[in-house]
Amino acid sequence: MLKTKFALLCVFAVVLTVQVCAQSAANVTFKVTVVDNSLNLKNVPKFPLIIRKTNDAAFPESKVSTTAEGTASLTLPAGNYVVIPEKALTFENRSFDWKQPFSVESGKTITVELSSDNATVVDAATRVAGRDISRGGEMFKTLRNGVVTIMGELGAGTGFIIDDAGLVLTNQHVIDQSNEIRVRFDKYTAVKARSLSNQPSLENSGPKFI
Repeated sequence: MLKTKFALLCVFAVVLTVQVCAQSAANVTFKVTVVDNSLNLKNVPKFPLIIRKTNDAAFPESKVSTTAEGTASLTLPAGNYVVIPEKALTFENRSFDWKQPFSVESGKTITVELSSDNATVVDAATRVAGRDISRGGEMFKTLRNGVVTIMGELGAGTGFIIDDAGLVLTNQHVIDQSNEIRVRFDKYTAVKARSLSNQPSLENSGPKFI
């Protein structure tokens, strides 16, 4: 009788273990790769990803990080999802960003690939320049009709922002004979400008932001 009970307990334990393993098995694997400048495929290790369920704000987002092989796995219930990086990947002077939708079906496993083919790729220098231009545009709006400092190669003077496009009016002598002109908004921010008009008789010129 004791042997029978022991055998039944062993069978129950085995069945329970199998069920737990089946429930905990990952059904979604992410693979992150990029192509380098020599056209070699490179795995992206230790890359944090965020997974959100589509049209379900109440569903808690999941976070995973790729292994040395560029993969990450987790278990998700059936539904529609989107995976995004915690922040864009910068690699060889390029920025890679993803917003990849995918669907999970009950009883099926899937692999979601994030690669150079489905990434939004931007030259890193262009990305930085874009942020600077955007910031400058906000400052134009804030400082319109305000006073700024105009710096030429031979000296500095004051100027006025007169429109949202960044047109600045200043005295001609401030930028006279200057090949490089900068407009300084404050202690930390200055942008390049170029002269659009140079009329000594009117004693004014308007450098345009670039």
